[in-house]
Amino acid sequence: MKKLSKKNTTLLLSLICVVQLLASLYWIGQKNFLFFDEVFSFPAANGTWEVEFTENEWLDEEWYLDYMTVDEENRFDYSIPYRNQVKDVHPPLFYIFLNTACSFMPGEFSFYAGTAFNVVFFLICTISLYFLGKEVFDDKVCGLLPAFLYALSYGGINTMVYIRMYMLLTLMVILHTLVYLKYFEKEIVPVKGYVFLALTLLGGVLSQYYFLFAAFFFGVWYTIKFFVKKRYKILVCYLATIFASAVCSLMIWPAMLQHLFG
Repeated sequence: MKKLSKKNTTLLLSLICVVQLLASLYWIGQKNFLFFDEVFSFPAANGTWEVEFTENEWLDEEWYLDYMTVDEENRFDYSIPYRNQVKDVHPPLFYIFLNTACSFMPGEFSFYAGTAFNVVFFLICTISLYFLGKEVFDDKVCGLLPAFLYALSYGGINTMVYIRMYMLLTLMVILHTLVYLKYFEKEIVPVKGYVFLALTLLGGVLSQYYFLFAAFFFGVWYTIKFFVKKRYKILVCYLATIFASAVCSLMIWPAMLQHLFG
């Protein structure tokens, strides 16, 4: 069987992404309500004041716009989502992205602003799945197939239009898995393998705490694997990378300890 050329593979993957983008924009255009968790996403990213209201009080459109949008003077102020999420139970990275998108439309609410970065994450997920499939099966067609199926899947599109951190979480899990398959299944792990491992650990932890489940099971498996195969030098570097990533995560986001154990 004749293998796909690099040019044809790039063309097909680009075509998949274009169709995925058009489908994403279509379904965002069909979105006409917010689930209550999505309602909380906007003030978590943009809110600069404490919510105070009495029971059965009527809240008009102006109140909600003020509640959910970025003020003109607070555009791109990332201390806002950081501070808000210290009080909440989630890490801040998604809300920083949401604040960025909303800052281009101060005082205005838009489903497109809310989902803008989710569309980007969705596209990168598809591209990453291609490389993941290619790495597993050593075949470009086997890389394109899961990318195509995911790009137009109900689960993928539903996660993209849902204005929460789960599209970013999905991306970080895929990238984390790809790092392991691309670098840690080799006899010699290059320095960039440890760097990318640290970056995906850091990004994943700052995206959603559920990422820790994936990181934990990967960590246990590869620790046992390197130990059994007596690859002690790699094991030491591997554990040092994980430890350094944990320290950096806590330095950036010390509220994690309060959220997880408090």
